[in-house]
Amino acid sequence: MTAHLWLGLALTVAAGLMSGNCMLPAKFVRRWQWENTWFVFTLVSLVVAPAILTLATVKDLAG
Repeated sequence: MTAHLWLGLALTVAAGLMSGNCMLPAKFVRRWQWENTWFVFTLVSLVVAPAILTLATVKDLAG
């Protein structure tokens, strides 16, 4: 099997694990209202994580 096939399988498994565990933090914030949980989830997934990934991977971000 080629390296591309193994990479594709690994990415598929990783995506499945992330998709299956996306609501795991909700188990630990049961006293919060669901709106607050979704706000934090949205803030982290749409603002914080992309910013960190961008800063970590783009060499000349200002350019």
